[in-house]
Amino acid sequence: SSGINAEYGSEYTGGYSIEWVCYGVLAAGVIILVVGVIGWFAGFTGNLKVCRLYVVLIIIIVLLQAAFAVLEFLKKDDVTEEIEGYMNQTFNGTAYNDMNNATQKIVDLIQESLECCGRDNASDWTGPLPASCCESTANSTTNCTAETAHTAGCLPEAV
Repeated sequence: SSGINAEYGSEYTGGYSIEWVCYGVLAAGVIILVVGVIGWFAGFTGNLKVCRLYVVLIIIIVLLQAAFAVLEFLKKDDVTEEIEGYMNQTFNGTAYNDMNNATQKIVDLIQESLECCGRDNASDWTGPLPASCCESTANSTTNCTAETAHTAGCLPEAV
C-alpha cells in the first residue's frame, strides 16, 4: 500500500486525488527536462534543425503558459468561491483541538503564512486559540490569547 491515501486531500485539490496532482507535476517536469536537453543538444552541436525544433517547443510552452494564465484569470471568481467555502467550512466555530491532524496543519499553514487568525478574527475560534494565531517566538511560553493574536481574519487576507 502506498503512503498516500488516494482520497486524502481531494477537498483541497479541487476534487482531484493527490496522486493525480503528483503525476501531473511529474509529467510537466519531465517535459521541461526533455525540452532542456533538446536545447542543450542544439546549442552544443549547432544543428539548425534541432535549433528550430527547440524554438518551436519553447514557443509552444510560452503559449500554453499564457493560455493557462488567461484561464486562471477567467476562473478567479470560482477560485474565490472555493476559498470562501473552505474558510466557512473550516472556521465554523469548531474548536481547533477537535480538528483532525491534517486540518490543523493546513489551518496552521494558512494562519502563519498570512499572519491572520480565524475566518474574520480570533473570535471565530471556540476554546483556546491555536498557537498559529500569534507571532511565534523561540522563547515564548505564553498561550495565544485574543489580545496577542493577529487582528486580521484569514478570509480577507486570502482573497
